[in-house]
Amino acid sequence: MRKNIEKVIFCVLIFCLGELTSCVNTAESSEICFIGDSITFLWDLEYYFPDKNIVKHGVSGTRIENIEKWNIDDCIGKKTVVLIGTNNIASNADEKPLEDSFYNYFFKYYGGLVHRLKATPFIAVSVLPRNEDGRQPTLVNEQIEILNNRIRRFLDTAGVDYKYINAFPYFLREGYSINNDLFSDGLHPSQEGYELLSRIIGGEI
Repeated sequence: MRKNIEKVIFCVLIFCLGELTSCVNTAESSEICFIGDSITFLWDLEYYFPDKNIVKHGVSGTRIENIEKWNIDDCIGKKTVVLIGTNNIASNADEKPLEDSFYNYFFKYYGGLVHRLKATPFIAVSVLPRNEDGRQPTLVNEQIEILNNRIRRFLDTAGVDYKYINAFPYFLREGYSINNDLFSDGLHPSQEGYELLSRIIGGEI
């Protein structure tokens, strides 16, 4: 009789341990970090991803080099979405094509972020097209497309676990002109734009 009771208790403990482990694994799998500039800052991530445990680091005006000074230790080793670059390219690409010095500078810090995070995986979202307040030429979007292609090629050779999500073309109307319905000011997505961006990314996270 006593042995039977002990067996029952043992089985119950094993079951409870399994359930506890399952809960921990579920919590870990649902945790996801987002890092970026004002596009990330304004993104209502809890609304669009209610089943995820969100950690958000988004600061308006951020450039890639600024993140080097951020405390993002809570994202190290975790699944992380990074959407960054529009503020770097905006002040450089309005009037002429970007030079190699721009890319060398950008990837010095982008690479530093990739290897610092040790994300599993590192989820890179392409820089979105822009026409802030209707004042920018389509040249800026041609340059953004080039930067996006270079980001993907960089990750191909970085030796890290990554996914690349190309949201760029979904925000264009024709050629390199933005779809104004998807932007609130030519830079930040409108509600419709955030809904689209969330759908594109949702299938990958």
